[in-house]
Amino acid sequence: MKVSFVIRTLNEGKTLGEVLRRIQLLDDSFEKEIVIVDSGSSDNTIDIAKKYNAKIIRISQSEWSWGKSLNMGIENSSGDFIAVISGHCFISKKDFLEKSIS
Repeated sequence: MKVSFVIRTLNEGKTLGEVLRRIQLLDDSFEKEIVIVDSGSSDNTIDIAKKYNAKIIRISQSEWSWGKSLNMGIENSSGDFIAVISGHCFISKKDFLEKSIS
C-alpha cells in the first residue's frame, strides 16, 4: 500500500528538508510518495524537494487557493491513502501512519 504526502509550499527551504527526512524515517510498511505543490518559491525549496525525489507541481500565486492547491496535489497522487501536511510541519511519532490509517 502507498501513502501520498501532499505538501503545499512557498519558500519552505528552512524546514522542508527536515519534514521530508522525518517522512522517510516513519516506522511502517507503506510505500511513500511525496507530492509538492509549490506556489512560486524563490529559495531552495525546489532543490530540497528534488533531493527527495518528490513530484513537483507548480501553481502560480494568482491561481493559488487552499482548495485548488490541495486538489492539484491529490489529482497528481497515486497513493491508496493521502496525507496532507504543510512544508513546515514535523511528524513527531514514527508510528504516525500506522495509527492514522488503522
